[in-house]
Amino acid sequence: MQTMKLVCFADVHGYDFDLPDGDVLIFAGDFGGFGSEDEAIKFANKLKSFKHRYKIVVAGNHDRIFENGPENAKKIFSGIIYLQDSSVVIEGRTFYGSPWSREFNNWAFNLPEDKLKEKFSLIPKEVDVLITHAPPFSICDKDIYGSNLGEKPLLEVVKKIKFKYHIFGHIHQGYGKKVVGKKTYLNVSLVNDLYYMVNKPVVIEL
Repeated sequence: MQTMKLVCFADVHGYDFDLPDGDVLIFAGDFGGFGSEDEAIKFANKLKSFKHRYKIVVAGNHDRIFENGPENAKKIFSGIIYLQDSSVVIEGRTFYGSPWSREFNNWAFNLPEDKLKEKFSLIPKEVDVLITHAPPFSICDKDIYGSNLGEKPLLEVVKKIKFKYHIFGHIHQGYGKKVVGKKTYLNVSLVNDLYYMVNKPVVIEL
C-alpha cells in the first residue's frame, strides 16, 4: 500500500487560506462565522480549487447549514466527502467523522453530555483516521486560561478504540500534537483564540 499524504486543518472562520499539496484534504469543522449558505458556497468553491484527489469535510459548531439544511449543504459540497457519524474507505484506509460538541450558546451540533456519549459510541472500534470537531478532554484542548475544554465522553471512547491519527479543532488555543502510545492526536485549528489566522495546516503521512 502506497503512502498517502494527508493535509489537515480546521477553524478558518471565513478567512482565506492556502494549503500544501497532498493526496487527502481533511477539514475538521468551522468554515464560517455562522454557517450561512453564502459562507458555505465560498468555502466549498475554495476547496474545489485545490488539486487533492480526495477532500473530506466534518462540520463544526459554526457550520449551521449542515444541521439546518443538510440537503442544500450536500448540493453545495458536491464532489466532496462529508462525514457525519459515518465513515469512508479511501485506498484501503478508513476515515470516520463526527461533528458533535457540548452545549454552548445554541450553536450547531451541540448536545448534552448524555447525548454526546450516544453519538461518540457510534465510532468504530478500529479506524485509521478519526476526525472530530471537538478534542477529547485533556488532549490539546486548553484555552488561554489553561482550562481543559475537550469532551469527556470522547476521551473515554478514544482510550478504547484503535486508530493512527485523531484530527480535530474547535479549541483554537489547543493547536498542536500529542502522541500517546501508537496514537497521534492533532489539533489543527488555523485561527487562535482571538480569531487571527496564525497556524499552518498539518501534513502527515499514512
